Amino acid sequence: MTGVFGEFGFKDPFNPRLDYAPSSNDIRHRHVLAYTYELPFGKNMSGVARQVLNGWSFSGIYSAQTGGTFSVYDNISDSQCSRSFTNYCYPLLTGKVPRQTRTPTGAPNTFVLYDLTGVFTTQADFCEGDLACTANLYVLNAKSLSPRNLFRLPGLWNYDAALAKRFAIGERAGLEFHLEALNIFNHSNLFGNAGTNDAGNGVVTANRGVPPGINASGVTAERRSVQLGVKLTF
Repeated sequence: MTGVFGEFGFKDPFNPRLDYAPSSNDIRHRHVLAYTYELPFGKNMSGVARQVLNGWSFSGIYSAQTGGTFSVYDNISDSQCSRSFTNYCYPLLTGKVPRQTRTPTGAPNTFVLYDLTGVFTTQADFCEGDLACTANLYVLNAKSLSPRNLFRLPGLWNYDAALAKRFAIGERAGLEFHLEALNIFNHSNLFGNAGTNDAGNGVVTANRGVPPGINASGVTAERRSVQLGVKLTF
């Protein structure tokens, strides 16, 4: 959710406090619970009953976190900022900052996170196409521009679980069979769509179950995955 022209420096180098805001990698809260529970069956048994009932364990990893921050940029507007490729391009904040919503757009798994209608005015609209005016915004009126990282993405959570059965092989070795379910509840999170955080778009959207970088190496759509495994311990 970063902008094409972002991360080049302060709006006003003589007043860096204008850019005081949560970090772009600020995850305010994160919780991870990992556990293993050995089922208390068959420990005092012998023979076939012990082989069947003893050695079962249940484990899991639950993780949850709040959403990260992002800025809304003015990258489409024709302004001195966007022409220079060397500055932050922020729109003017002229309305009330909206709350996060999850309004369906009608497209599959796509939702409106923020409706920016009436919230921002692009630099080109404010200056009516006068490039000298847009240049002066950063020099004389930087306080009127949108603050950095004004918005947050939805939080994320996931739960993986596994069931294991261990068979003892002598006194030192063991064979473990694992049934593992990644994202066992088949839960899909909301991920912001990169490039929609522009004042010219009118809305910031998100897709459910489609992480950023989908189709990249190692990045897949969120879905339940079940796998079997065998492990020899000694």
